[in-house]
Amino acid sequence: MALDATNLFTVAQGGANAVHLYLSTDAIASVDDADYFLGAQERLREHDVIISIDTDTNTVDVLMVSASTTSTVTVVNGT
Repeated sequence: MALDATNLFTVAQGGANAVHLYLSTDAIASVDDADYFLGAQERLREHDVIISIDTDTNTVDVLMVSASTTSTVTVVNGT
C-alpha cells in the first residue's frame, strides 16, 4: 500500500519535534516499512512520534521516526 499524506495530521509540536496522527486502511505491517512515509519526509523529523490508526481493524500503533532524510524515512514501532 502507499502513504496518503492527506491523512497525516500534526497534532502537537514541542521544540524541534512533533506528534502526528495518521489514519489509514493499511495494516501496521505496511505502515512501519522503511520509506512508507518518504512522501511526507519534509514534515517528519528524527524522533517525531506518529500515532497510526488502522481504520479497517480499529487498532492503534505508536511509531517513532528513527531517520528522516531526502532519501529515506525509517520508523520503529513503539507498541
